[in-house]
Amino acid sequence: MASIVEKETALASERPAIAGVFVKRLEKGMRLQTDPTVIYGMGDAYKGNIRKADLLRKTPYNTYTINGLPPTPIAMVGREAIQAALHPEANKWLYFVAKGNGSHQFSATLKQHNRAVKEISKAAAGQIVTAQEDIHRNHQRQRQQWPRQGHQQQRVGIMGPGPAEGVVLGGHQFQVTEQGIDPQGRDTQHGNLAKGIKATEVHQDHVHHIGAA
Repeated sequence: MASIVEKETALASERPAIAGVFVKRLEKGMRLQTDPTVIYGMGDAYKGNIRKADLLRKTPYNTYTINGLPPTPIAMVGREAIQAALHPEANKWLYFVAKGNGSHQFSATLKQHNRAVKEISKAAAGQIVTAQEDIHRNHQRQRQQWPRQGHQQQRVGIMGPGPAEGVVLGGHQFQVTEQGIDPQGRDTQHGNLAKGIKATEVHQDHVHHIGAA
């Protein structure tokens, strides 16, 4: 239990609440459905993102397919995670979703959880659109400064105000270009802004959200 809590959040203040979610789900006979156990069970097959097929693939550690806890710990644990597992918060929560700032939104019912996921996803989509627009404007400014002949287009990426190539939303890193989201960091020819938003998770070191039972 402590190792799963350790991998779920980097916020020590949230660990008792998350431990409380797991205890409550176990008491109700619900599966934990936590992504870190899926990642651990995948072993070397994990390449940075989880697909639906991975959630459905049976391993001894995949808490989407097994009942109860995995057979062994999935990570080294710190003092706060151990304390949280020993003294879980007595709460009403059964679900939680990453809010994008390192913290989580907790819900007592599946309906509330789905609403929270929808609202957070909508906010994240807005951030992606803003990032695409910023890249487009930056690219247009650079094109005005390039020589008229003999130049090659350059790839542009951002992470907030800094020079990194990507945006972090919901605890995950996305690669953003003018054409949309590049999930593997590949070079992308610049063109018009994508008509729709395409996002693929690149890095996922902790659970994005607890799924439905």
